[in-house]
Amino acid sequence: MTVTHGTSDGQPALVLIVGADEFGSGYSEQLTINAGTGVPVQFVGGPSGGIPSTTVDYKVSRVTLANLSSGAGSAA
Repeated sequence: MTVTHGTSDGQPALVLIVGADEFGSGYSEQLTINAGTGVPVQFVGGPSGGIPSTTVDYKVSRVTLANLSSGAGSAA
């Protein structure tokens, strides 16, 4: 696993990359997390050096009890 420092949306981030040593040749995964909170920002997986076959962008928001009671925090 390789860990590098970077930014995501102007925030400090850590990028965790696993590849050939963990999965064998030809495939790699990258997880970007917010360096301050540890919250996932993005996951990318696919052929090493190629176009990713999987990309997940995480959006985390806080919900208050008042939001839940009023229905404002529920998914549409």
